[in-house]
Formats: sequence, structure tokens, C-alpha cells
Amino acid sequence: MTKHATAQRSRAADSIQQALTLHQQGRLDDAGQIYDAVLGAEPDHFDALHLSGVLRHQQGQSVEALRLVAAALRAKPGAIEALTNYGVILDALKRHEEAVSSFDKVLALRSNDAGTHYNRGNALKNLSRYAAALASYDRALALASGHVDALYNRGNTLATLGRQQEALADYDKVLALRPRHVSALNRRGNALAALERSAEALADYDGALAIEPDNAEVLNNRGVLLTELDRFEEALESCDRALAGKPDYADALYNRGNALRALKRFEDAGESYAAALALEPRRPDALNNMGLALVGLGNTPKRWRVSMRRSRSIRIISARSTIVPMRSTNWAPSKRRLGPATGFLPATRSTSTRSISAGSCSRSCAGLTRH
Repeated sequence: MTKHATAQRSRAADSIQQALTLHQQGRLDDAGQIYDAVLGAEPDHFDALHLSGVLRHQQGQSVEALRLVAAALRAKPGAIEALTNYGVILDALKRHEEAVSSFDKVLALRSNDAGTHYNRGNALKNLSRYAAALASYDRALALASGHVDALYNRGNTLATLGRQQEALADYDKVLALRPRHVSALNRRGNALAALERSAEALADYDGALAIEPDNAEVLNNRGVLLTELDRFEEALESCDRALAGKPDYADALYNRGNALRALKRFEDAGESYAAALALEPRRPDALNNMGLALVGLGNTPKRWRVSMRRSRSIRIISARSTIVPMRSTNWAPSKRRLGPATGFLPATRSTSTRSISAGSCSRSCAGLTRH
């Protein structure tokens, strides 16, 4: 190697280290400029390609991120960190089968990596292959019993399967390790509510709100529980707080309508259902309950008709019927229980997972974060 090439490589290594420090500090734009400068001089530089891909994914540019990490793998086939992040980005792009394949390649090279088993579990769960996902989470936890994210997502998967008691055990473990884990408090509240342990569920929602007072998902779920407990004024206040921070939150608009209808404020209820339908026109629970609000009101205000026309392909349910709840394509589907004989469809709980860590990058970079 010539002196010039050696000097160039040394400069590139120094630049990458500087960029990595900025990257870890969250100064993504500054780090990105340095990665780009390195690639301008050395287009096949593995670390610059890989870390630039990680950075682009963190900035929400996952398609470009995938291109960069793929280029890094062409420069260094079999690089474990790049293969791991390639799988994480594929999963974020909803290319879940390819993500599983990428994680399998990592495990063929390093079978005892807890993080990769965890990431594989996430991709399998996104394919609704819940038994296989649980096996991957179990393997991750056998290797790293304190892996908080694996415990949390295993709990979420168990809850999705209706195994609430087992889910509670995992949420308890998460909270023993990380008492201020708001998402675990929220999901434990959902599981407790499903088990009709309402006082404990409300305590968990309130505990989460003590940490994050404006968390819209928790406020929505608290409103659901309060409606189920016939505490309609409090439920309305909770939904209003959720909407103050997230005005386009369709579930909270729908649940607000339920509380208003229970208070016999039929016109206000209809307005809330109409707003939910404006955001999600093919939502049969909101259309059904808007129909029931019309029965209470006795007429159809003009301003509601647009939402009803937009949803005209969905039949309004009669006051004596029920509806099979919609199945969510999300791995943690919204909980929509069947209503009573009146045909009223009750509340929708949020099962948001929020900020679950996934993946790693070379030289202990900040890593990838799944939302």
C-alpha cells in the first residue's frame, strides 16, 4: 500500500470516528455530512456506507437506508452488524419474510446472539407467526434474562393471543427492571382490564400518566376503562385530554363519542363519530354508533352526511344487531369487543408499543429504534 493510500485510509478512519461520536450524541445531520464526505472519496467504504444507512433509517429514510446497507454488505459480505441492521430496516419496510431471512443469516454465523433472536421474533410477530415469535423471544431471554424489550414484546404477543395472565407476568418483570416503562404500564393496564381487574388497571394507567401526563394512548385507554365503569364524565375528560395532544386520533374520537352517547349528548356524540369517520371512512364501529346516535337525536344533521356518504359502502347496523370486530393488520391489534344486544359497539383500546429498541450497528453506534 502506498503512503498516499495509507494516509487516505487513516484520514477516513479519523473522520468515521468523529462522525460516530456526533452520531451517538444525536447530531445526525453533522454526522451525515462527514459520512457523505468519506463516501465521496471512497464510495465503497464499509463503515461509511453502513453507518450512513443506520443514520438514514433513524431519519425516517428507510428505502435509502436499505440501499446503503446493501452496498455495505457488497463491500463486506457476511458482516454481522450490517446483516442485523439490514434485517431491522427490511422489517420496518414491512418486508418481514426477507427480514427473517437476514436474521437467520446472522444466527448461522453467531447463534447465541440475544439481540438477533429478539429481532427475529419481531419480524415473525409481524407475520402473525406468533408461536415462532414466542420461541424466538424465549431464546433471546434464555441468553439474556434481563432483555427488557424481549420481555415486553413477548408479553405483547401473549396478550394478542389472549393469554393475559402470562402477559401480566412478563409486564411485571419489565417493570421490576424498569419501573418507569410507560408502555409496559399501559399494556399491563390493558391486560388487567381484559381480566376485569379494573381497579388495578386504572392504577396502572394513572401510574403511566404520572410519568407522561400527556400520553395520548394511555389517556385513551383510561377513557375506555372509565366508560366500562359507567364513569362517563371522567371518560370524556380523559378522551378530551388525549385529543388535546393528538387531534387526529381516531380511536379517541370514537371513544369520546361513546362517552357522549352514554351521557345522552347525542349530537355531540355524532360529531365525534363523524370526525373519526373523516379520518377512517371504512370504520364500521363508528358508523354503527353514529346510527344509534341518530336514533337518539331523531334526525340527521347536514354536517354528518358527508361522513356517512364517504362510508356508504358499510351497512349501518340495526339497533338489535352486533358486528364482528374488525381485525387489525397490526401485530398488536386494537381491542374491539362485541357490544351488548342493543348493537352499541364499545371502546377501542390502544395497544401502541412505542420506541422498542431493535438492532445494533458497528462500533457500538446508537443503534436502530423501532416505533
